Formats: sequence, C-alpha cells, structure tokens
Amino acid sequence: MGIDFSNSFPVDRGLGYPCQVIKMNGRTHAITGGLITGALLTANTAPTTDTFVLMVVGTLGALLPDIDRTNTDITQMITRSESKSSFMQNIFKISILNIAGILLSLYVFKNSYPLILGVYLSLASLTSHRTLTHSLLSLGIVMGLVFLITANQPVTIALGIGYGVHLLEDMLTKAGIAVLYPIGKKIKLPIVTTPFAESMFLMGASLICIVKMVVNYSTALQ
Repeated sequence: MGIDFSNSFPVDRGLGYPCQVIKMNGRTHAITGGLITGALLTANTAPTTDTFVLMVVGTLGALLPDIDRTNTDITQMITRSESKSSFMQNIFKISILNIAGILLSLYVFKNSYPLILGVYLSLASLTSHRTLTHSLLSLGIVMGLVFLITANQPVTIALGIGYGVHLLEDMLTKAGIAVLYPIGKKIKLPIVTTPFAESMFLMGASLICIVKMVVNYSTALQ
C-alpha cells in the first residue's frame, strides 16, 4: 500500500530510499478506526443505520489526531485544498474550524461548546506532530467537548474509539507518540515498521473486525 514518508523522518541519503521509520497511512487509520468501532459497538446486536453512523464517527475520530500536520487526509478534508503551502493550509484550517464552531454554536446546538472545540482544534493543529493531538489529554478534551455538544453517549464513545485506535497504531511505529503529553517523551512499541508490516496489520485487523461483526450479528439472530 502507498506509505506517505514524511520529510521529518530520516532518509538514507546514500541508498536514496526512506528508512524503516514510517508513519501510518491515513487510509489505515480510517479503515481500522471505523471497523474497530463497529466491532466493539455491535456486541450481540444486529447492524442498524445507527451502527453505520457510529462507524463513520469512528472513522472521523481515527483521522482527527493528524490535524497537527498539513497535507493529511483530515487537513485536506477540512480545507478542501491541494495547496502544498503549509502556511496557507494552516490559515484555511484555522479559519474553517473557527467559522464552523461559531455557526454550529449559534444556529445548531445553541451553546458555546462547538466554538470551544473549534478553537481547541485550531490551536492544537499548530503543535508539533505526534505531541498534543496524539495524547490521552487531547483524547479526553475532545471526547468531553463532543459529549457536551451532542449529549450523545454512543457518538462520544465511537469518536473516542476511533481516536484511541489512531494513537495505538502510531505507537506501533518506530517514531512513537507523546501519549502522556505534556510529558515530552515519546512512547513506542515498534512492531509495524515497514510498508509490508502495515499492509499485514491492516488486513489482519480488518478481517478480525469483520468476523467479529458477523458473529455479533449471528448471535443477535439466535
């Protein structure tokens, strides 16, 4: 599968190809985030429309931590920009997040929490990669604000599962994440260290989740 090697990772200049330190592909985060959310939230129940909605929420949660980088799936989803300029993408991203927060606060949810979430994501998106947005602190802040906005426990849990899946997956690479931020030390369990390993991880996790959902559905029919 296509692995996006960031310029922030070391490259063997003599051989001309990236070293084995990789970051997970956005597609891996999205697929596993949605499927794991579905597998965990459908225990002994048949899939419904709500199940698929929660899987979409889990997918979004799994992309959200990478808001701290430009030219990622979540950033381009927000900005709708193909610009290679990090500065312009950050300007678009901050503007859109805050405008969306204001509109949702005024006209949809009738409270200030969407604006607070927009401001938080705007500021967090400017932090160093794999620090604040890749931490348990950020996971708690986002889940707390989403619950205050929606008052919907399943939606909050689905978003949290997807977000947590992203953190776990990035911990499995050699780069690691500052999961205990603001403690700066990055924690890593370098298991997924090559493109092939990521492909195997994606296929294995997907298969397990699909089987789990089929078993859940079969149990619900009994």
